[in-house]
Amino acid sequence: MISNTNIRTCRYPYTLAPKPHLFTARDWPRFFALNGRQRVALAIIAGCALCVGIVSVLSLHAQVVAVQNKWQQVQSRSVVLGNEQNQLTVERDKLSSQERISKIAAARLQLFEPAPGQIQQL
Repeated sequence: MISNTNIRTCRYPYTLAPKPHLFTARDWPRFFALNGRQRVALAIIAGCALCVGIVSVLSLHAQVVAVQNKWQQVQSRSVVLGNEQNQLTVERDKLSSQERISKIAAARLQLFEPAPGQIQQL
């Protein structure tokens, strides 16, 4: 099929298309035209928003500091408990040693380990 090169699609001239409005510096006075009461109200709202932001940041900081202090306390308690566990493990090993048990059995109960010839197996 041969296309007709004389036919053009319908295009509107650029001048008829709506131009996008750019916000320029000279539009600021019209856009933010506020009377005295509105300016005071806007200043109060902005001040309150700033105060709320500052208070929320400070409270968050206080919570972070509290958590850090609690973490340091837990960490120091963990070190103390670890040292105590090591000491108790050493003491348990001393108390349960074979030599100590043999000495106490001989001294208090007059019990002695059997000689190799005294043990008979069936």
